[in-house]
Amino acid sequence: KEVNSNEYIGYGFSYKTDSKCKVAIVHTGYMDGLSLKHKGRNVYINDKQYPIVGVVNMGMLVIKIDDTVKVGDRVDVIRNIRFEAGYVSTSPHQLMTSVSPLLERKYIEEEG
Repeated sequence: KEVNSNEYIGYGFSYKTDSKCKVAIVHTGYMDGLSLKHKGRNVYINDKQYPIVGVVNMGMLVIKIDDTVKVGDRVDVIRNIRFEAGYVSTSPHQLMTSVSPLLERKYIEEEG
């Protein structure tokens, strides 16, 4: 969706746009185990970072995007489990077990 400058968006209208922009809704939130502390963090869409704007909602995130993002693109919400766990002040194990079992997980073995 295109959003005008100085418009309040997101859960509780918690984010005010500073310029005209595009946003997308990602259907995941704190009911899926995503911490409220992820406000202001980035997600990855097509290997590019995009910011979460506003607060983490129970069932959705509002993401500020550009014209390259299309409906149906893959969104990586948690990419580096060690980094994300540190950011939300928990352990990687606790973070992984708090994520809903209904969400897809992809484990990637580190090289080296």
